[in-house]
Order: sequence, then C-alpha cells, then structure tokens
Amino acid sequence: MAKRIITLYHAGQKLITKDQQPLVKVEGMTEGSNLIASEVEVKGYHDDNYDEAEVEGVITAYDNNAGIVEVNGQQFELSSSVSFSNGSSLDLITGAQVELKLSIVNGGFTVTHIEFKHYDYYNDGVMKGAIAAIDYSAKSLTIGSNTYFANSQTHYEDEYDQYFSFDSLQLNEFIEVVYVTEGTQNVILKVEREREDERFEESEIKGQITSFTSSSIVVAGLSIDLPADALYFIDDTRSSLAQFVSNVTNGLYVEVSGTFDANGLFLPTKFELEFQGDDGNDDDDRDDGSRTGHVELEGRVTAILSDTSFMLNSYTIELKEATKLELYDRRVSLVEFMNAVQVNQVVEIEGSWITSTAINAYEAEIDND
Repeated sequence: MAKRIITLYHAGQKLITKDQQPLVKVEGMTEGSNLIASEVEVKGYHDDNYDEAEVEGVITAYDNNAGIVEVNGQQFELSSSVSFSNGSSLDLITGAQVELKLSIVNGGFTVTHIEFKHYDYYNDGVMKGAIAAIDYSAKSLTIGSNTYFANSQTHYEDEYDQYFSFDSLQLNEFIEVVYVTEGTQNVILKVEREREDERFEESEIKGQITSFTSSSIVVAGLSIDLPADALYFIDDTRSSLAQFVSNVTNGLYVEVSGTFDANGLFLPTKFELEFQGDDGNDDDDRDDGSRTGHVELEGRVTAILSDTSFMLNSYTIELKEATKLELYDRRVSLVEFMNAVQVNQVVEIEGSWITSTAINAYEAEIDND
C-alpha cells in the first residue's frame, strides 16, 4: 500500500571522477520496503564518502526500550545521542508529524535528529462532508462545490489516530478536511476519516465568508442558511440574528455548528463570527509571525495558570464556560476538564489568537496518548 512521501539525500556508490560522488535527492512513495521514486534530482557532487537522509511523515509506532521509532510504517533505530527540536523524547507518540535526520552506517539508518512538525499550524478553514468526487492521480477530492488538493505534507488520521493513504479514500466517504488556500487552490493540511455513525453527530464548518445575503452565508463553497432559531455570537458575545447579519462581511472567519441530515443537507444551530484582529489590519499573511485568526495546537501542558487557563508549550490557553471540552471522547464541564489537566498532559486545542502568545480556545480535548 502506498504511504507518505519521503525524501532521501544520498551519496551514490558509483564514482563520477576519482574523488567525486553524486549527491542525489529522491522523492517518492514507500511501498513495503521499497521506495517508488517520483522525482530524482542530482543536487551536486560531494568529495566525502558519506551517506545521509531525511524522512518526513507520521509516527506509526515507538518502542522506547528498543530505541526504535516507526514512521510511515518503516522502522528506524535511534542514535544514543539523538537530538530534538520543537519537542523532546516525551513527544514521540503515535500520530505526531516529524522529520527525521538520518545517517547511514553499514547499510542501515540511524536517527540523529528529530524535528516535530505537528505542534502549530494555521489554516484557512475546516470542511466536513461526503466525498462527491475524487481524482487519485491529481490527489484531489471534492466536498460540496469545492475541490481540495493533497500534497506530500498532508496528514491523514482516522478515529484511532492511525495513518492511512489518500488512495484508500472512497467516493461518498464522510471526512473532515483542514485546508489552506494557496493562490486558487485549497491545499489539504489534514484529512480525518469519520465513522459512519459520526455523520449525523454535531459537525463544524469553519472558514472565511466568501459571499452572503440577509438570509444565508457561503463558507468553503457551502451555502448555509441563517435560521431564526440558531444561536449567534460575535467574538464570543451572544448577539441577535439582525446584529450578526449587520456585522457580516466577506473575508471574516466564521465557525458554524450543526448536523447533517440523511440527505447530506447541513442544518446549522450555532454561528460564531471571529474578527481577525483589533488593529484594522487585514493582512493575513500566515508566515509573518503576526499570529492572527484561527489556530490549532497540540502539545504538552507546562504550567497550570488558573481555574480557566494553562500553558501549552509556550502559549497561554484561555478557556470559557462556552468552550467545547472533551475528556477521552466525552463532553465535560470546564471544572471537570481543568481538574483533569496536569503538567505534561497532552492537550489539543482549536481557537483564535488573542495576542502573539495567548489563545482563546473554543475547543479543547484530552485523549489517550
């Protein structure tokens, strides 16, 4: 079965001149113990007789006693002096996105450095629904009227946090897609496979409003009615439908909660409008460090600050009574959730930036490691 793309930097064994060897970059998909190359590039020539490699993907298993980490189904031995960035050995858990730096000794791979990739990523929206069309060659899928494209960095996750491939997705399968918009394409950051019985549970659609009327908005290509009996919030403050409509403009970030009926129609029950900053600056460059808008973060608790806040990595996480809180897949109150939070606990949150170091969480989850 095809798995994640990996990249190898490898000094070949055939000499080009007396003292030079080609340094080659290979990209492709792993299939069993083989790498099916999709791209081979000669990066230049190197005078030293050495081999090195990089592998990027998802941890599928970890054996601390044996010193073995498995990424994309392939096992690698850890060096006794392995170093880490964006995390530590405590973060070697199934589902973590990593990049391995490898040395090749006597024909085998040894991990010398691990960089964690899964802690902090931005997105332009979240879409949930049945796959209406899928193109395995282009690695694209359609939900509603929008098409989304997977790439080598796309993370795949099922209900058990296990890896699967794009090629295993099926038409009409119910999934959640987290994406960013690059140019005219919606690029998939994460695909989460949903259980069949989750199809009719509460779902959330998140993204920028692209068009609107007094009775509906369009988010991620999905037209959503504005029913009179739904709940409406503007920056966490309860509002009326009229107030909500008067504040709606194209480009604002909105989170809509609701359910899908048997015909695939989305029935909204709650709307949350998020303004992307208080300084009037509409620049939403995701790479400039300004930290505005929506954020998803997973990491370990480093300090308990109060009855409603804690430190996650280096960020302050603020919770409210309205925050959706889950403890081992069970909805809980704010008090029960904070009672369960401990230093070194792995917590996953979704929310919006308050400042460059603080996040207002509207979802937080503690699950089994």
